[in-house]
Amino acid sequence: MTPVRGLTTAASIWVTAAIGATAGAGLVLLAAEATLAYLVVVMAALPMLARYLPRSSASVSALRVQYLDGRGVLRQLLQAATARGMIIDELAAQPVSHRALLGADDRDAEPMVEVRLLVHGKCPVSSLADAFTGVDGVASVLVGDDALADE
Repeated sequence: MTPVRGLTTAASIWVTAAIGATAGAGLVLLAAEATLAYLVVVMAALPMLARYLPRSSASVSALRVQYLDGRGVLRQLLQAATARGMIIDELAAQPVSHRALLGADDRDAEPMVEVRLLVHGKCPVSSLADAFTGVDGVASVLVGDDALADE
C-alpha cells in the first residue's frame, strides 16, 4: 500500500481557492471566518491530534551514536537495526576528536567514532535506541532533531 503524499498541500490550495472565491463574491465576513477557522484547525487542533496517531513506517528518524572504534560496533548496530525491521536511509561516520569528549585532553583515550543514521521501519525509534544502548562499546545515543545538529 503506497502512502498518500501531498494531500495536505492540495487541501490547502483548495481551501485558499474557496476563501478567495468567497471574498471575490463579496462575502468578506464569511471569508474572514473561514480563514480564522482554517488557521485554528491547522495550527492548534491538528498538531494535538497528531500526537495520538501511530507513526508511519515511512517517517524518517535520526539517530547519532558514539562508540569505541575497532570493536565491530557498527556491524552490531546495523544487525540490531535490520533485525527490528528498520531500513537505513543514510549513514555517515566520522572519528570523534579527544577534545570533543567531555573536554578530555588525554592522548591515551581510546579512539571513538560517531555515526549518524536516518532510519525508518516497523519498530519505534526509541526501541532501536534502547537496543543500540545495550551494545557493548556504545558511549551515547541521541534520537531526534538533536541527532542531526552539528556541534
